Amino acid sequence: QALHQHTRWRRTAPGTIAIELEIRAPSLHVAAKGTGSVVEPKPGRSRMTLHFELACSKPALRATVAPLFARQVERALQADHAFTLDYLGAGS
Repeated sequence: QALHQHTRWRRTAPGTIAIELEIRAPSLHVAAKGTGSVVEPKPGRSRMTLHFELACSKPALRATVAPLFARQVERALQADHAFTLDYLGAGS
């Protein structure tokens, strides 16, 4: 299945970045839209917060496909987080 991802990062203030993230699976008629922020309280430290809403344009698929897609997105974000922590740890 093909996935389309669009990410936008905008610095809104010193130490604050706004995030918009959309992941779509057009063939499955589902999309996850996320918003959030990265806050940099001090140099070398940051915290990212994301909130997602899941949409499915086909009512007959909502009960089956949408939850599977949500779990895929969650697992992908967890894997990305683990990779980032490992990458940052290798540099220290």
